[in-house]
Amino acid sequence: KDVSAATIVASALVELGNFTNEKAYLEYSKKVLKTLKSEAYLLPSEIEAPFILKHSTGNWPKNDEIDVSINYADYYFLELMLRIKNKK
Repeated sequence: KDVSAATIVASALVELGNFTNEKAYLEYSKKVLKTLKSEAYLLPSEIEAPFILKHSTGNWPKNDEIDVSINYADYYFLELMLRIKNKK
């Protein structure tokens, strides 16, 4: 699992859809967002941490930061939500 990659791609697809008028990009991004907003990916509120999402990967080849929260995943998650909201 790599939530950071999913958020980056989904956010970029919303932007790509703006340039191409291809509705499939936005629809796919909405599906990704719905999945990321599930309990499987949101960090529980009981955990006191400055993060929103869990299950990111920082450096797979070096086996470093595997299945952790990473700040840029949260950044692109928020960007994804804003881009989808602004499409309405």
